[in-house]
Amino acid sequence: MKAVCKLCIFLLVVVVSALADSVTTKDNLTLFGHVEELDSSRLKVSARFPSQNGVETKELEIPRTEIVKIEFNATTFNPGAPPPGLLAGTSKGIAVSNSSAMIVLRGGQQQKCDAALIDGQKVHCGKQEWERALTIRILFRGR
Repeated sequence: MKAVCKLCIFLLVVVVSALADSVTTKDNLTLFGHVEELDSSRLKVSARFPSQNGVETKELEIPRTEIVKIEFNATTFNPGAPPPGLLAGTSKGIAVSNSSAMIVLRGGQQQKCDAALIDGQKVHCGKQEWERALTIRILFRGR
């Protein structure tokens, strides 16, 4: 019985760590992938797209000023090609001094945040931080 419980816990950890994210921009474009980093100027995301050889993973950058919402979910595949200008190194993000956001956590708790950041598996809001698995979405305001 203990072995079965350990296996269940292991599988749960693997499934939770495999969850991906969706990013919605001001242009109402939704991109699916894995958020690697969100800093004061840009969002880095790794996304999969169809290609002539099957599926190709690309690193994309989105200027922070263009982001409306980030949701942490399980969709990792985009049905079409990446939008022009979002390939790694092509964004021209501008640092945002007031990047007001609302972080929504599992259980419905909401946290207002002046500078939401993502670094690997952590979501940061000032001195507070949460595991990605506890975060449902980040809504950006004041753009």
